Parts: sequence; C-alpha cells; structure tokens
Amino acid sequence: MEYTFYGVQESATDLGVLFEYGKDQRGKQANSVMQNDVGIGARFDLNNTQSTTILAGVIYDLDFHTSSISVTGNRRIGDDLKVSVEARAFSTANSNDPASIFAQDDYIKLTLDRYF
Repeated sequence: MEYTFYGVQESATDLGVLFEYGKDQRGKQANSVMQNDVGIGARFDLNNTQSTTILAGVIYDLDFHTSSISVTGNRRIGDDLKVSVEARAFSTANSNDPASIFAQDDYIKLTLDRYF
C-alpha cells in the first residue's frame, strides 16, 4: 500500500508512505525471502527543477527477526548530468532465514550519468 501526502506543509514536496506485508502459508519452511515480512518506507519527491527524489525503507522478518534497509535517491545536475545513490544493508545473522544468502551483500553505489 502507498499513500501520498501532496504539498507537505504547503510546499511543492510530496511524501509517500509505504507499507508492505509478504506472507507464505508454508511459514518457516518456505524457501521464499518474504515468507512473513513487513516493510515500511517513505518516498520524498521535492518536485523541483532538479527532479530530486529519495526512497527509503526497511523490511523486517517477523519469524527470523532479521532486517534489510534500502535507500535510493537521484538528482539532476544542470541539463545533462544526473547523480544517483543506492544503498542496501542486510542484518541476517540467523542462518535459517532464506535471506541469509544476502548477509555479505551490503553495498553503496554512486552513479553519475551524462546525457548528450
């Protein structure tokens, strides 16, 4: 589910609030990463001429008590450049969690795109 608050505090900024629930009826025996997980997040859109946006969220596994965090954002610089950042972090110490395969996959990626 997502709900967007438009024009936060009478500005051009929009704030989207996100909620997600993933359920697999097989419970802990499921080989799915989202077998009983809840996710919350927020999307900020500044609605400015640089098209600045940020999306951040957390997913928490209710059975294995593990979590993952995600943040992405981008912004135009001038007429022909765009900078983007993407970060993911996983807290999956429980080896029984199917998501434990991501335990060593934390990363930050910074991208600069040039359009011509």
